[in-house]
Amino acid sequence: MKTKKIAISILLVLVMVLTLVPVSALTAFAAGGTEFVHFAIEEHWGVYFEQTGSNNLYPITLTNENKLSVPLPALYRTDYDGYVFDGWYIADTDAKVTQDTVFDGYTVVVDRWTYQEKDANTVISNIRINNVELEAGMTTTQYNAAVQGATATVNGAPADAITADSATTYTIYKGLNKSGDPLGAEDEVEVGQDYSVVTKIKLADGYTFSPNITFISDGGMCASERFLGGADIYTREWNTLATEIEMTINFMNTDYYFDQTPESRNLENYTQYKNWYTVSKLEGLESVTLQYEYDGAWAVFIDNVPFEEANGEQAGGYVTVSPYMDTTKTFRLVANYTQGKVYSEPFEISWACLNPVIESVAIGVDAPMNGFAPQYTVTTDSNCYILKSENAETVKNGIKWTGDVAGELAVSDSKFNNENDYTVSIKLVAQDGYTFANDVTATINANNANVSVVSDTE
Repeated sequence: MKTKKIAISILLVLVMVLTLVPVSALTAFAAGGTEFVHFAIEEHWGVYFEQTGSNNLYPITLTNENKLSVPLPALYRTDYDGYVFDGWYIADTDAKVTQDTVFDGYTVVVDRWTYQEKDANTVISNIRINNVELEAGMTTTQYNAAVQGATATVNGAPADAITADSATTYTIYKGLNKSGDPLGAEDEVEVGQDYSVVTKIKLADGYTFSPNITFISDGGMCASERFLGGADIYTREWNTLATEIEMTINFMNTDYYFDQTPESRNLENYTQYKNWYTVSKLEGLESVTLQYEYDGAWAVFIDNVPFEEANGEQAGGYVTVSPYMDTTKTFRLVANYTQGKVYSEPFEISWACLNPVIESVAIGVDAPMNGFAPQYTVTTDSNCYILKSENAETVKNGIKWTGDVAGELAVSDSKFNNENDYTVSIKLVAQDGYTFANDVTATINANNANVSVVSDTE
């Protein structure tokens, strides 16, 4: 019996052709007269671009003087507090990049960090918010007059690590997790209703937040925190650029509330969103609805979001939103109980072309098996490119199989046999807003493939 080998040819459209041979050689194409520089994060775990919230390549175009057209990208980390950013360097060199660097060709620039042990006397491990209970009849003015700011703990002892105005001004919202409208100046807290209060806590000079910081409030329950600063991200996750925290505290008339709200995300175009949520009670939960903000009001986006028993009495599930392109949407969840409704904190999903140049593709195909028909589907590692819609007698979905003896296989009634070695040609098309790099690389079933670029989109 012959050993089966696949030689694959892929044609990418706006079109690219990849060929996987038994012993394949990857053809590289030099990028001539490039107009951009790629900033690449070498430490992918926990390091992100402030501008995009991603850890993929960040291309920056050059000016006519071959200098960067925008400021150097800023980075933040969500893994360790002790790393200090040393700056951007041309890959595999000690040449540090500045705003005045003149580039003479396509360049990859990478980040460098130095680990520096943090002074324990500058890291805030806990914040106690010295607020009060929210009582019926209170107004926002009366509540703010009663609170006492906040206390920070550093290295096990109280410290002046936050500003004096921290947690001194609150906004009261109807509903848990800021889900309702804020109270007006003269509005009073009503009996039997759920409320939330929101305040901000700011770092004093020379201090940082611990990645494992904890919070406690004298009144109500600390429900969620939003780290704010250079990284404009809406998340509960600590980050090194954070200089203040927005804290939401819930005052519940019932014990029904969202324990975990799906996080806001910045996604690449055509990428599916999927994130976990939990609510405090499974008992009496009839359904969960996903709403989105439309024309100043909330409308139904998904009528029934899946849920299951998550942890004891809790219910939880995944919120899944299909891919979009160049769109930002604000969502919230509604847990519908027999006792009433509970609303989650709003979260935002943005789709954008974060990495417009496709540097590599990875294709998966079913290998030929004796007596079986060829397959005309593939798996891909990205939603930024798709199969070209092309069909003929020997082509389906842009895919064509060829035997070294039998020649091109007809789409209908063909089967593999042991007398042939086979090549598969696959045409790929870049989605709108994306292009293939001149030196794009490719793999087929994890094997290197030869690449031939027909145009920047095929």
